[in-house]
Amino acid sequence: MKDTINEVYKMLQEREVHPSGTFDKAKRFIADHDDLIDVRTPSRRWPNSHMVACRTKKYVKAVCEKFDCKSKEELLSKI
Repeated sequence: MKDTINEVYKMLQEREVHPSGTFDKAKRFIADHDDLIDVRTPSRRWPNSHMVACRTKKYVKAVCEKFDCKSKEELLSKI
């Protein structure tokens, strides 16, 4: 599973996949799984704090553990 986490992390870093979430009218990114990250709330000055946090290996591992992912495809669907 460690290899899968590393592979998905690399895909996020290289922008091959993107974390799930939405943008509000002020173009702030709000992550769908914001309970798994511990960062400041996005603001107009720092609109991508959630996006940056969702591209970390710590986040990928947390998603994998929360949803008990067994494959790369399952993990990608939850990211």
